[in-house]
Amino acid sequence: MSASQLRFVLFFGCILFVMIGKAELPTVPPKFLDRELRIQAPQDKRFPVFLIENTEFVRAKHIERKACHQTQPSSKLKLFAASEEMNSIEEFVEAPISTLDLEEMEKRGLKKGDVARAPWSGDYWPYSSGLLGVRYMDVDFVVLEDWHSRFEYISKFPVSTVLEKNGQSSVGFLSPSEKYDLIVGDLNFALTQSMWAQGKEYYDIDGKVEEWMGLCHGWAPASIVEPRPVRIVEVMSPDQKWKVVFNPSEIKGLVSYNWATNRYASTFLGSRCYEKNPKRDKNGRVLNPDCFDLNPASWHLAVVNMVGEQKGLLYSIRLTIMKYGINRSLVIVMLILIRRQESP
Repeated sequence: MSASQLRFVLFFGCILFVMIGKAELPTVPPKFLDRELRIQAPQDKRFPVFLIENTEFVRAKHIERKACHQTQPSSKLKLFAASEEMNSIEEFVEAPISTLDLEEMEKRGLKKGDVARAPWSGDYWPYSSGLLGVRYMDVDFVVLEDWHSRFEYISKFPVSTVLEKNGQSSVGFLSPSEKYDLIVGDLNFALTQSMWAQGKEYYDIDGKVEEWMGLCHGWAPASIVEPRPVRIVEVMSPDQKWKVVFNPSEIKGLVSYNWATNRYASTFLGSRCYEKNPKRDKNGRVLNPDCFDLNPASWHLAVVNMVGEQKGLLYSIRLTIMKYGINRSLVIVMLILIRRQESP
């Protein structure tokens, strides 16, 4: 069928539809007071014919709707977004907001941008695996499914036992913290003990250690501020007995832990929820204001102004947004990692 034929068919179909509609529909459709359409509304509840014909009913309905809707904030009105106090974009980006208009953002090309330096990818080193105490190269360790079983394994096969049994070849199967303890000559393995002790605090209280908890708060700033590790590093233990090799991922872990355990200036956008299972209303909405999470508009404006406008450094995405006050770097954190720059 040609284009002209197709246009004719569509045009004829529209005319036929209008003619059928006019033939079947009454001039003023009946109105009903019930959902089952059984009780017809009395005449005084309908718009007069002359109002329908001159479309005056549209203006009348608009006036009635405006009168019914709330125009001023009510003390009883519940807001389901983070408070303005926790959503100050100006305070977060430390600069005036150039525009709030979506069309203007589009025209000025603010919805696209490249960061000055891409942050490096890495692991969040979960508490449930022992933080930096995880023996991720040990096949017998990685098949274990929770903190307790992993802790029991490390307790059963401490570093001294592993080295005594397999010698130098076993060093590569140790955890980053165990390697660090070796190169500083700490035969008590204090750093490694600290890794597992931190998880034990949660296990003693709750009987488990959540899988999502880790060093994301250290990894985030480290990945922006610190140079990306790209080479392996070999170090001999002080007694010259053990050659210890750190790969880039393990170095990233040590750097992330350093940032996670130090203090520095930061500002938040949004709030952090400390309630594990916050109460909800009958519609499933969270009632605790601290758990409302970030206002989506605030998130959008933060990205536009830090990446589109200022060409700042964007990190990743995890549940709460925070900006670390170092080199005006932006760190965005959410529960699930959405954007990750891969190392070559």
